[in-house]
Amino acid sequence: MPDENGASSTQGPAGGGRPIPVERGGPGDERFNRIVLRPAPFAVRLVDEEGEPKEGVAYVLTTEDGTELSGETDAQGWIRRWDVPAGRVSVRIDDETLVVGDGEEG
Repeated sequence: MPDENGASSTQGPAGGGRPIPVERGGPGDERFNRIVLRPAPFAVRLVDEEGEPKEGVAYVLTTEDGTELSGETDAQGWIRRWDVPAGRVSVRIDDETLVVGDGEEG
């Protein structure tokens, strides 16, 4: 169903996945439609022993090429970043490091 801007989404790849945004309209053509494919963001959620989100936790991500990206978890304990390339990423929080591999979920 289209939103207030006329955009809608369709089901992602076969077997599930994120919905794919569909943009309506275009230069000089009201009937123009195009599907915009976007890569998924890097996402890791931090929770405590009771499963409650850990808000405001400082982290440093280190990519395979050595680039360091830092920030804090959001109110739901998530680290979500669009600027992390595919590949293995080290997540450092205080003195602990977690290595997340290509496409791993958990």
